[in-house]
Amino acid sequence: MNNHQETVPLSSLHRGEQGLVRRLTTQGPMRRRLQDIGLVPGALVERRGSSPGGDPTAYFVCGATIALRKEDAGGVLVEPCRRDDSPDKDTFTVALAGNPNVGKSTVFNALTGLNQHTGNWPGKTVSLAQGSYTHHSRQYRLVDLPGTYSLLAHSAEEEVARDFLCLSHPDAVVVVCDAGCLERNLNLVLQTAEITPRIVVCVNLMDEARKKGIVPDLALLSRRLGLPVVATSARSGEGLSALLDAVEQVCRDQPKGVPQIPYPDALEQAIAALPLPDEALRQQDIPPRWAALRLLMGDDLLQQELVGRGLLGKELQQALAKQRDFLLSQGFDPITLHDAVVQAVVGQAKTLCRGLLSYRRGDPSAFDSKLDALLTSKLTGIPIMLGLLGFILWLTIWAANIPSSLLSTALSSLGESLNGLLLSAGTPEMLRSALMDGVYRVLSWVIAVMLPPMAIFFPLFTLLEDFGYLPRVAFNLDSCFKKSCACGKQALTMCMGFGCNAVGVTGCRIIDSPRERLVAILTNNFVPCNGRFPTLIAMISMFFVTGGFAQSLRAAALLLGILVLGVALTLLCSRLLSKTLLKGVPSSFALELPPYRKPQVGRVLRVPYADVDKLAKLVPAVLNMTLSQALQLSPELKALHENDETMKKVIDLSLKLEGLPRHSSTHAAGVVISGVPLTDVVPLQLNDVVVTTQFPMGTLEELGLLKMDFLGLRTLTVIRDALRYIEKGGKTPPDLETQAFDDPAIYDMITRGDTDGVFQLESAGMRQFLAQLKPDCFEDLIAGISLFRPGPMEQIPRYVRGKHDPSSVSYAHPLLKPILQNTYGCMVYQEQVMEIVRSLAGYSYGRSDLVRRAMSKKKHDVMAREREYFIHGTDGVEGALRRGVPEAAANRIFDEMMDFASYAFNKSHAAAYAVLAYRTAYLKHHYPVEFMTALINSFMGSSDKVAEYVYSARRQGIRVLPPDINKSRARFSVENGCIRFGLAAVRGVGTAVMQDMVASRERDGAFQTFFDFCERTAGLNKRMLESLISAGCFDGMGANRAQLLAVYEQAFDGATAARKVRESGQLSLFDLGGGRDMLQGAAMKLPDIAEMKHPMLLAREREALGMYFSGHPLDHYRAALDSLSVTVMDLQEADGITGIMDNTTVLVGGMLTSCKQKPTKSGSGLMGYAVLEGVTGSCEAVLFPRTVQQYANLFLEDTPVLVRGRLNIREDRANSLLIEELRPLADAVRKTFYLRLPALTDEAMQRAVAFLRLHPGNTPVVLVDAAKRIKRQAPQNLYLDASAAALAEAERIFGKENIKLL
Repeated sequence: MNNHQETVPLSSLHRGEQGLVRRLTTQGPMRRRLQDIGLVPGALVERRGSSPGGDPTAYFVCGATIALRKEDAGGVLVEPCRRDDSPDKDTFTVALAGNPNVGKSTVFNALTGLNQHTGNWPGKTVSLAQGSYTHHSRQYRLVDLPGTYSLLAHSAEEEVARDFLCLSHPDAVVVVCDAGCLERNLNLVLQTAEITPRIVVCVNLMDEARKKGIVPDLALLSRRLGLPVVATSARSGEGLSALLDAVEQVCRDQPKGVPQIPYPDALEQAIAALPLPDEALRQQDIPPRWAALRLLMGDDLLQQELVGRGLLGKELQQALAKQRDFLLSQGFDPITLHDAVVQAVVGQAKTLCRGLLSYRRGDPSAFDSKLDALLTSKLTGIPIMLGLLGFILWLTIWAANIPSSLLSTALSSLGESLNGLLLSAGTPEMLRSALMDGVYRVLSWVIAVMLPPMAIFFPLFTLLEDFGYLPRVAFNLDSCFKKSCACGKQALTMCMGFGCNAVGVTGCRIIDSPRERLVAILTNNFVPCNGRFPTLIAMISMFFVTGGFAQSLRAAALLLGILVLGVALTLLCSRLLSKTLLKGVPSSFALELPPYRKPQVGRVLRVPYADVDKLAKLVPAVLNMTLSQALQLSPELKALHENDETMKKVIDLSLKLEGLPRHSSTHAAGVVISGVPLTDVVPLQLNDVVVTTQFPMGTLEELGLLKMDFLGLRTLTVIRDALRYIEKGGKTPPDLETQAFDDPAIYDMITRGDTDGVFQLESAGMRQFLAQLKPDCFEDLIAGISLFRPGPMEQIPRYVRGKHDPSSVSYAHPLLKPILQNTYGCMVYQEQVMEIVRSLAGYSYGRSDLVRRAMSKKKHDVMAREREYFIHGTDGVEGALRRGVPEAAANRIFDEMMDFASYAFNKSHAAAYAVLAYRTAYLKHHYPVEFMTALINSFMGSSDKVAEYVYSARRQGIRVLPPDINKSRARFSVENGCIRFGLAAVRGVGTAVMQDMVASRERDGAFQTFFDFCERTAGLNKRMLESLISAGCFDGMGANRAQLLAVYEQAFDGATAARKVRESGQLSLFDLGGGRDMLQGAAMKLPDIAEMKHPMLLAREREALGMYFSGHPLDHYRAALDSLSVTVMDLQEADGITGIMDNTTVLVGGMLTSCKQKPTKSGSGLMGYAVLEGVTGSCEAVLFPRTVQQYANLFLEDTPVLVRGRLNIREDRANSLLIEELRPLADAVRKTFYLRLPALTDEAMQRAVAFLRLHPGNTPVVLVDAAKRIKRQAPQNLYLDASAAALAEAERIFGKENIKLL
């Protein structure tokens, strides 16, 4: 944006436009008021809507919406800007569009955590719904648009959706499609893409498509569209994480967009001939081609908007009329033109879908067709509809009798007690009668009579809605409504009226015709709503029904008759209104009949997620734990099961479901190989975008199919790339295929725990194990990789003890010694088990392999059966007893084999892993620069992993050079023994653009100036430039980052203009003799601005790179952090299986950010919430009120702290740390003296202070109150000299058990 653009009054902005406040002309109190609400120079303000009277107008500024009158807004001068140019992009706006009934509102609820009602019929969303969510520390505003089939503005919903996309300029648009109906849904995708290329295609309802055997090739669709396509099933949460990542990418890096829709030649000619101001339209995010098309089609609303913005003057209006006349002469009248456009869109969607879908089960709609043949036929449709309604009414009346009777009895008894209490207190009769005979009796009647039927009726009605039956009701009744001159959709609003007439009236917005909409509103009151429904039940119960099962059927029939009468009155009054006051004929009827779906019973039960999560946390995190065992081991879980009815129901249902597959998962690297097409022998399905088998691996094996695991592919790529870097650097790459595994330097490095990037050896738990093991040969690596698994891990202490003390090795029987002596008496490999059963029990090679396979597939039933054969023998098996092994020893040996069976490794598998581990360690030790470069490049898509390995390289003494526009390549590269940062790792900068930039640099030479870079690099946008500047990519050009950030927009605009002149072929003064040099010399002067302050520079750097590069706020505390055994990254990556376990107390250092305090629900204090950031990684942190109060001086933003707390590992969310103690981070490098006192009384404190003053020093002191179990940090002037003499004196005075130096 040009910095010299004229300012305009704020009141002149149009809806959706933004501006930067430049100055205020208003004086006096109003000026101060405007400044108070955020309208200060540099603030970004957006115009929202106006009041019905046109004044005042709403504006959005500083995260809040404010209202100003026109004259007051006129005193604020702003510089108009496009949304892309906005300096403050902490919040992105994402629009959610889609056809009706594609699960759009379910996606909205899943992302925002809101509870917008969703149903299985079209038109649930009839207005804009807004929510927000956070992803990767960014705030996103999600706007759920009304469901619409197109953007051609046939209805109010389509106008709302189109106007928001065109005029509100969202940063991204998520178009939700139905996986089972892609071709029709793509019509909306194509129309949206004509407005904006910032689209993510969300293919929802993948679970429903899989059930029907529909398999869409979404990777092919993505390539054809040129847009990201994400598979989701919003109800289960499947694919939502990938959707959030895709939205983030689109918000930062604009996609290329879909191919243009080819319209008829005459229309294309008219579009090209219409001289619209393309650049001015683009600046306001209005696509010129789309605007030309809509204007030619006669879009009056768009024409009025463009005229109001000054973009469509009289000359252009004349040109528009001329092109319309041209189209008319070519046979394109308005109707024909509209048809041609629709046909072009539909044809393009059909082309995109060609070969996209495959079907595994024949016709996917066959089941729906069979149901529709029954539920919508002339013979059975109406009777079934009445029968279902009658059944619901009967069940409501019959089931409500018991709770109604109980409530009535209880409330009556309570009323008598209250009445007696009032009489004994001498309450005046008029007041007593008003309270008891009036207020109390009515209230008790409402509770006893109304609530039970409502609690039963509405869940049942919701099940019908979820099933997809309600649209069929409208279908069945349309002929009746047509005869009444009304619309069939009125049946839906009438059904909504059963619940609440107000909701039914609101729902009338789904009816397109204004006349029919008014008829539906006026007649909705004839069906009884929840206010009258219980009254009818009560009247029937009192006057017509005496009780019993038969009588309840009679009551249901009577109520059904009343409801049918209400429907008949609705039809009659609709016809009377249509023939008198609201004359007219019925409009056309078009309504989508959605597919039938299984009702979501769990959602109807509405058990809160927090309660279910609490139950899950009470189940002990132990391998092979069952719910029955958990009920015995967890007293709290058992208490909930016995005392809480809701929890008892959940647990009992879970016990019945336990053991069934929870979901369909994908093997990490398993590939099934067949000699014939897999579709001939096994059913397939789609998990996300991966085609998988529906049968598990055991069934596949029984079918004779070959399953192979292709593991370590990333590591193989790293090795390949590292060897290429070595060769490119002029060195001879090592021959890894023939090398020996005997380099002692490699084993020393592994023992030290310097294993970052070493295959299988870099986790925190593995490093600790290797430090104990001290491997010195290849066999140790194989054993270590085999042992460090959840099952065999129990053997680790025994193995380590045996390696370092051979005398500690023992065997259950002498026959085991030759088998287990290499592994110090421990079972480590499956091959050892095979040899044990052969040597001790006489198994054949073939039968021992069957035992191995049973172990590897975790078939415990097979292993249990083999116990008898192992001990006593059978046909072909001699048995351990016959070979001289005592039965007790044989049982003990077999028990150990059974325990080992769960996670047994075969030695060949472990050896292959060990080979990769050794090779990566070899490259890391002997060629560290080349190896780390290749390793970092393998994680280019993860800024957290890039940061982790960049810091790791620095710890190894490798210099990592900053990104440089004239030296860096797109990926990380080796440069003079250093690693050069790759440009594509800068956030928001695409790999393709940077590769083109490097090619231009190699072809035409280095970039001389910042302006030269802007002019020569194609595909740039302002956001990319800002990120490159913040990352320091232009530091080598002599300008500081603050200077470049001040002019980059102007430089980009100038370079764009110069490029357009050059590409147009027009000559300018710059093209005459040395034009390029003149252009370079004429580049703008940089302002005389000092560099940003260091904290701000680091913050921008981190935003651009995902890491602190030129410095880190924790740099001064490196020694303290290195002294700790646990890092923040370890907390972030902990999975509770290996390394740090759930609920483990840890000591970790980092920096507190995002510190917030919120009151507890009980009002007992303020909870603390923060993010603990390390040099790499981050972890959510929580503090209880007492901890917040105790450490208030440290619970501050950007404070380096040493934290002691308990780690909470969660499957569905990021790990969190419950902080129990905070200390200054500098304390990590020095020990702390803990002094425990019976209580922190004045007398005890005086004794402690007297002692501390006798021995002043630098050791921090913490006083512990043993009674209250609280700790208090002593002030610095009471720090202790922790000498031997002082500690001895402390032992004498306070007792050895009351002092600790940690």
